Parts: sequence; structure tokens; C-alpha cells
Amino acid sequence: MRNISISRRQLLIGSSLALLLGKSAQGEELLGPLTPAQRSQFVLERRREAADRCAKDAPHAPETNGDESRYADRRANFAKTLPHNELGEVDQQAYRDWLEIVASGDPSRFEQVPRDVQAVERLNNPQAAYSIDLVGTDPAVLALAPPPCFASRAMAAELVELYWCALMRDVPFREIPSSPLTRGRSRRFDRSRLFRTDRSDAVSW
Repeated sequence: MRNISISRRQLLIGSSLALLLGKSAQGEELLGPLTPAQRSQFVLERRREAADRCAKDAPHAPETNGDESRYADRRANFAKTLPHNELGEVDQQAYRDWLEIVASGDPSRFEQVPRDVQAVERLNNPQAAYSIDLVGTDPAVLALAPPPCFASRAMAAELVELYWCALMRDVPFREIPSSPLTRGRSRRFDRSRLFRTDRSDAVSW
């Protein structure tokens, strides 16, 4: 006797068609080759298979630019809304408290984040790192290059670009080619050693 191989998908489709053709189907019953229960099971299996594939990706260890250990006063680290002194330096105890709260992962403790009395804005989703994305690969296993060091040429180049963008934000698009700001920007960038691509230490975009 010959063995007949039938895939799971063929079996589900055949069974559904047999049910539909065995009686006079109504419009509301024509939802595709699968019944609602079969589709629910089918989707569950596909999602589990996708999750299993993503779980095989080895997580990458977080990589920093070294600024946190480089500067004892935390000058180049995230300290928005935390208390600062008159020089703009973050309060050291407040910074340590902030790190402890972040490391705890306790949502209730985020209500205790030290806050400067003059702070206006609030932190925007500080617990985002604890979220789980239900679509695609878990972001925690994806590699992310660290930002440029605070005292690096790359950071200086980014600051130059950002300040020029701020200067030109009110220039209409149609006037950008003829704007004196555009010409000044081009001349300054051409003279800047930060953007010269013929140098090994220049910034390459």
C-alpha cells in the first residue's frame, strides 16, 4: 500500500472545504479556508515559530563610549530634569539615585526620581527599556553603536551641523540655494577639518 503524505496546511484546507461544500454555506460563514478556531491555532503556531527563531539570536552586550567613567562630574551623561548647580553640573547624589532607580526596574520608584525645582518638562517614557515589542526581533538583542565621545571630533562635527540646522530652520525651502546662510555654511564646512574626507581622522557621513 502506497504511503500518502499530506501536509498540515493541506489537511486544514481540505477539512474546511469539505465542511463548507457539505452544506449550503451562508455569506457570514465564508471567512476563508480556515474556521475561526483553526485560524487561531494556525496564527498561534506561526507566532511561536517566529518567536523561536528570534530567541536564537545571541544578545549583544551594551557598548558605551566611556564618558560616564571618563568624567567624574557626569558632564557628558543624561541628566535632564535632575538637580544641577549654577554651573550646570548635575547633583552627584541625584545622579546616583537616578541610576539606582533605573537599575531597579520598579515602576513605582520612577515617581521618586530627583527633580530640579526649575524643571518644566517631564521625562519622556523613562521605562521604555523595560517594554517588550511583540513584532519582530527583541530590540535588546540588536547591536547599537555607541554615540561619539563628548570630546571627539565626531561629536564636534555633529554639534556644528545641528547649530547650522537651527540657524536655517526658518529659511524657506525655495530660498535655501540662494540663502546667504547656505553659502556661509558651505564655505565654513569646506574650511573645516572636521568634514574633510581626505583625512583619516575626519568625520565620514
